[in-house]
Amino acid sequence: LEAGVFTAPGIRLPGFGAQSRDGLVLGVRAEDLQLSSRPEAPMRGEVFSFELTGDATLLTLQAGAHRITAKAGKDQRAQIGQALGLAADAAQCFLFDASSQQRWRLPP
Repeated sequence: LEAGVFTAPGIRLPGFGAQSRDGLVLGVRAEDLQLSSRPEAPMRGEVFSFELTGDATLLTLQAGAHRITAKAGKDQRAQIGQALGLAADAAQCFLFDASSQQRWRLPP
């Protein structure tokens, strides 16, 4: 986290105040991610897998050494290796200390 922007391979998500801190992990629920066609989407990766579950499609993107799973509409289709972007609202994301695995809250 640098100046309120969480950065990792394939991820650059602003909205975490003005704090800076190393050793944080980003957590976000699959249903809180949205597909984005914008080249500057906060999260970018290639489709690693997709699964039709009946009422939804689970898309897993490979972003560097990390995988991100998003829940999309049941009609969403993708190709393995296809580049996709994801967007998220920082207010719906969680930060965790990588060592203790405890949730880290932004200081007031």
